[in-house]
Amino acid sequence: MRVASLLLLAVLLLQVEARKKDKNLKVTVADEVPPPKKAAKADKKSSARAASPPPPPPKNVQQHHVDDDNSIDDVDEDRIDEILRDATKNLVIFLYDGKVPCPTCAEALSEVEEIDDDIEATGYVQVVKTDDRAVARELGINTFPALVYFRRKNPILYDGDFKDSETVLRWLRSHDEVATLDLTDDNFETRTDSHSPDEGALDWFVMFYDADEGSCNSFIPLWETVAHKLRGLVNVGKVETSVNDDVSERFHIDDKDCPAFLLFHRGKVYRYKDSAKDVRSLTNFALHKYKEQRGHRVPEPPTAIEHLYEFTKEKVLDIMDDSQMMSVIGVGGLILVVAITLVVKAYPLKRRHENAPSENCLRRQELVRERKTRVRLRVGRNSATEYNNNNRFFGGVLSTGTRRNMPTSWEKIFDYTSQHNTYDDLLRQTINLIFYAPGALSPCVRHYIALMAATRHRCFFLIDLHRTEFLREGGDPDWLQGLTHSEPKLMALDELNMILAHQPWMCTANLINGLARLGSPSPATQWTLAELTQAVVIMAQTHVLCSFVYAIGDIEPTNLAPAEMQFLKCDDEEYVARNKENSQESIGEVEELLRRMENLETTVTEGAQHETTFNNAISDGSDSTGGDSPESDDREVDVSLPVFSTNPQFGYVDFNNRRDKSIKTFKIHEFSWDHGFNLISERNHDLGSLLDAKFALIQKLTYSFMGTYTDVNTRKYRMAVWNYIQALYGIRYDDYEYSEVNVLLDRPTKTFIKHVACSPHKLNEDLRHNVMNGFKISEKVHVILMVIEARLQATMLHFTRALTNFYTLTIPKGVHLRPLD
Repeated sequence: MRVASLLLLAVLLLQVEARKKDKNLKVTVADEVPPPKKAAKADKKSSARAASPPPPPPKNVQQHHVDDDNSIDDVDEDRIDEILRDATKNLVIFLYDGKVPCPTCAEALSEVEEIDDDIEATGYVQVVKTDDRAVARELGINTFPALVYFRRKNPILYDGDFKDSETVLRWLRSHDEVATLDLTDDNFETRTDSHSPDEGALDWFVMFYDADEGSCNSFIPLWETVAHKLRGLVNVGKVETSVNDDVSERFHIDDKDCPAFLLFHRGKVYRYKDSAKDVRSLTNFALHKYKEQRGHRVPEPPTAIEHLYEFTKEKVLDIMDDSQMMSVIGVGGLILVVAITLVVKAYPLKRRHENAPSENCLRRQELVRERKTRVRLRVGRNSATEYNNNNRFFGGVLSTGTRRNMPTSWEKIFDYTSQHNTYDDLLRQTINLIFYAPGALSPCVRHYIALMAATRHRCFFLIDLHRTEFLREGGDPDWLQGLTHSEPKLMALDELNMILAHQPWMCTANLINGLARLGSPSPATQWTLAELTQAVVIMAQTHVLCSFVYAIGDIEPTNLAPAEMQFLKCDDEEYVARNKENSQESIGEVEELLRRMENLETTVTEGAQHETTFNNAISDGSDSTGGDSPESDDREVDVSLPVFSTNPQFGYVDFNNRRDKSIKTFKIHEFSWDHGFNLISERNHDLGSLLDAKFALIQKLTYSFMGTYTDVNTRKYRMAVWNYIQALYGIRYDDYEYSEVNVLLDRPTKTFIKHVACSPHKLNEDLRHNVMNGFKISEKVHVILMVIEARLQATMLHFTRALTNFYTLTIPKGVHLRPLD
C-alpha cells in the first residue's frame, strides 16, 4: 500500500514538472516546421541549443529573424531567475515590446543577433531576449528596445544605440567588470574615508536604496552605468538601507527618499535633489553640478565606544529574550554602558565649547573677507552695466537667440577628444555655450574674435572654420578683408589677444581699464565687462584649440587658399636648426618612466632651493621655443592678404627672460582658480562651471595604466605635466617639488609639450614622433589635453587676477583694497 502511494506521488510530481516546462515554452505554428539550419551557425552553436526546439519569434519581429540557429532564446521571468542563480554565468538580456508595433526593436534585434555567437563564445555569457513587462519594470526600463548586462548578478543598462553591432560588442567587453562597490555599516568609513579624506583622494558618489522596494531596486542597472561613466574620476558605491541601519541613520536617509544619492567631496556631503534621475544628470552632478549647492560637513563616524554600546545592547536584548533570570543583569549592564558613553561624548563637547571663542573669531574674519569680495563684485557689476553699446553686431548686454547646432567641421577635433568621453562631452558643451548659445556678444562677432585668436598661432583649420561660421551667422563679408575693415571695438581688442596668446602675464588692470573704463573718450571702443569676459574666454579657448590641432598634426583645413597658408607660416632658420638638435632619440620609454616614478615614491629631495628648482623646471635646454622674441621675425607683411591680428613678430618668450622684471612670479596660494572661478561665474555661471569642470576632470582623469602596464599610479606624471606648463607661464605652486619635473619629463618630452603650449605653429613631425613612443593613442591625446587645459587655466588666472586689480581702480573713496600685484 505504501509502495503504491509513493508511486502515485511520483507520477503526480512528474506531471507538475511537465506543466511547468510547457508554461515556459510558447509553441507556435512556426515552431512545428522549422526552416533548414545554416551550416556556419550550426557549427558554432552548442549541442544543447541544437537539441532544443527553436524559440518563437517576438510578436512584432519580421519572420526572417526567427526560428533559425541565428535567433536568440525567448524567455520569461522564471527562466531569467533560473539562469541568474548560476553564479558562473553572466547574462545579456535584450528587451523588446511585444504588445505594440516596434520597428526599431526588429532592427536592434538583428544587430544583437549578429554578435550573439561572439558573445557566447566566451563560455560564461548567455544571451536571451524577452518581452516580459515584469522584467522591464524590475529593471527600471520604460522604453524599448533595451539591453541589460548581468555580471555576477550585477546589472548594467546599455546607454548607446543599436545601429552598429560592433559598437554593442565593444560595450559589452568594456563593461565586463562591476564598477560599483557594495558599502555596509562595517566598511563604509574605511572604504570612503568620507569624514577626513586624504589630499587628492577621489570623491565618492553613493546611492542609498532599499532592495525590498521594486521601484527603488530598479535603479541598480542605471547606477552601474553611472559608475562606468565616472570610472577613474569618482568612486561609486551603493548602500542597501534595509540591512545597514547605522549608515542610513548617520546620513538621515528617509524611507521616502528612495533612492537617495549623496556625493562626498573633501569632507562635505552634497545631496542630489533634482527630480531627473538619468545617467547624464547624475554624472554631471558628480563632476561639477554639486558646486551649485552648499555642502554640509560629513557627520563623524561612530566611535569605538559607540560600536561597543550597540554591540552590548544587542547582546543584552538577546539575553533578555532567552532568560528572564538575566533581565536584571542585562538592564544594569545596559545602563552602565550608556553612562560610560555619555561621559566619553561629553568630554569633547566641553573642549569644543572652550575653543569656541577662537572659532568665532575666525568666522568673523571670514565674513569680513566675503564682504570685501562682494564689494568688489558689486562695483564691477555696476561698472559693467552702466554702459550699453547699441552697435547692431554686439547686441548690447545680452544677445538673445536660440542655441544652434555645431557644424560638422568641429567633428575633426571631436574625433580625437572622443577617446575620453567625459571630457569630450564637457568640451562640446563649452563650444556650444561660447559660440552658439545666447550671450553678451552676437554669434558673428564671437566667430570673428575666434578668427583673430586663431591667426596668432597660424592655425589654418580654425581660421577656415570660423571664417565660414562668421558668414553663416550673418557677418559682414567686408570684415573678412582684414581687422582694419571691422569695428573699432574689435581693433581695440587686438593687443589683449596678442598678450593672451603669447605672454599672458602682461595682462594688467590698466589694459582692462583701457577697454572697459567708463567715460572713455572713444565710446566706440568700450567693452562691458560681460562682453569682455566672454571675448577673453573665446580667445583663450581658441588659442588652446590651435595647440590641440597642431599637436595632433592630422587636422587639415578645407577652403583656405595656399597663398594665405604660405603667408601665415613662420620658418625661422635658427629655430629649425635648434629643433633638429632637440629631436634626438628619446630614452623616456614607459619602463624608464615607471622606474623613475617608483623612485620618486621612495626618495625625498633634501636641501633643494625651491626657487632654483622652479627655474630649472622651466628650462628645456633652449632659450625659448624658437627665439620668438618681438625682434625674432622682421618679415614685411604682405598687405594684399587679409590680416586679422597685427604685430606678427610678437611671440612667446621664457618667463625667466621677460623684459619687465617688475612682473613677479604668480604664486598660486595668493590667487587660486577658486578666485578666478568666482569672477567668471559672476558674469556667466554656466561658463564658469564648465571651465571648472574641465580643469577638475583633466587633472584627476586616470585609467591606471601606462602603455601595456596596468595598475599604475600616474598621479606624479600628471602633476609634472600640469605644473611644468603652468611654470612656463610664471605660475608657481609652493607645495610642489619642481625637481620632479626634470626627473619625469626628459628633454624631448619637455620640448614637445612646451611647443604644444607656447608655439604650436612651430611643431613638426620629428617632435611629434620622438616622444611618448610607448604610449597608446588615447594616452597621447590625454597628455595633449592636460597641456592645453593647463595653459587655458594659466591664461584665465592671469586675466582674472588683472580683473580683480581692475576692480580696485573703481572702488569708491573710503574703501582701501590692496592690488594683488
